[in-house]
Amino acid sequence: MPTSPEDADPIPEPALRPAGRGRGALEAVRRARVLLRPGELVARDGTGREIGVPLGPGGVTRAVLVAEPERRSGGGGVYEPFGRPGSRGTLLLLDAADRCRARLRVDDWLPESALLPASAPLGEAMAERTGFTALCEAAGLPLKVVPDVGHRDLAGADIGIAPVLSPSTGVFPAWYRVARCTGASVWFVCLALGTFAGPTALTALVAALAALCAPVARLVLRGVVTRRERRLPPPVGGISPSPRPGASRRFLRTARVGVDGPDLVVVDGVGHTHRFALRGPLAIRRLVRVAGSTDGTPARLEFRDAADRTRAALPEEDWFSGSGGPERRERLRRLLGVPLTEERPQPAGAGRGDRAARDAGPAFASAMARPSARRARRGSAFPRTIAGPSSSIFLVLSPAFAVIFAFSVRNAEGAFDAVSGTALGVALAAWLLAGLPVLFRLLVSALWWERPAPVGGSR
Repeated sequence: MPTSPEDADPIPEPALRPAGRGRGALEAVRRARVLLRPGELVARDGTGREIGVPLGPGGVTRAVLVAEPERRSGGGGVYEPFGRPGSRGTLLLLDAADRCRARLRVDDWLPESALLPASAPLGEAMAERTGFTALCEAAGLPLKVVPDVGHRDLAGADIGIAPVLSPSTGVFPAWYRVARCTGASVWFVCLALGTFAGPTALTALVAALAALCAPVARLVLRGVVTRRERRLPPPVGGISPSPRPGASRRFLRTARVGVDGPDLVVVDGVGHTHRFALRGPLAIRRLVRVAGSTDGTPARLEFRDAADRTRAALPEEDWFSGSGGPERRERLRRLLGVPLTEERPQPAGAGRGDRAARDAGPAFASAMARPSARRARRGSAFPRTIAGPSSSIFLVLSPAFAVIFAFSVRNAEGAFDAVSGTALGVALAAWLLAGLPVLFRLLVSALWWERPAPVGGSR
């Protein structure tokens, strides 16, 4: 039942928050949630659109977490039951007839998903970290963890037809998808006609116009997204990095830790935003300063939840350098309203069971450290759409065929007529619009953003 409610009401906890994302999805990170209302579980995507899944008789009566990320099929191929390579598991919501009514992927609804080491424990531990366990307890749904989709509890569940409740639904507007898909379809038709029936001036012109659709739509989308994300309110209070000299302008201006209502907002050096609860069973409960160890692990400040799991961490060298470090840690503690304690790192292999919930600390701290210039450029780039890398390749290759067609239909003197000349001009314009934004971004990054900031540029 899709609806478009107002966001004025406070979100009841426990609520699931989406995985951290960067440019193009910041609004989704801020708005998307999975929460409970009387008699239903509600999934809200990045546009504010909600889908309700009824609970109880006639609706969902139990939940099953499939812990497998993927498994090999009998023929040696990779069987990916949920279409997500490397997934950390998927929660299935089943009704009384054991049919799957909806799916929630761990990778979608774990704020630190991209930062968590591959060695992080799956199964029950992942269900607790994500918040599936707390959500199911609040909803009165028994939760069971099974190793794979072949388990007997999932016989006849029809998993493949159940909708996936994802925070990324609607992140990019429908007009953009329509423009890109329409342009690509028309271009492929022109390519086929030109290849098998022979190129014509009209075919070259239509192919060039179709190729122009993609870069124009992408530029318009960049403008729309940039304007929309600039209107998002920044986190309240908090701190920005205070590193030793040599940090880039991008790191000092982008990275930040603050509060937005009931959320702890952690922004890394490339602009990826992660949101964690500050109230409810999933809330951050304390800050822990972990001293550096003899094996070279740097000191860090960890954000821990009620189960003492590390949800995020800041490296001391990049965030609390200098004499003002203790005051900045205290400022953050007051803002979050949690205690601050100190801890010595344990020797390798000691207390492994107790450390299982916290062994992600070094990985989190590394992700929040000053990024290399290459990582900063890659992470801050506008996301590839619609088909990942192949979409970007299409931007470059599609005008090439229009140029070839235009040259193929020149007259005996080698001159272009009005139609073929226009096709050539449009194809060259498509090339420029596809390449200039990338070149401009690389130059600005190398000449400004990744250059060391003046001393005293942090707050």
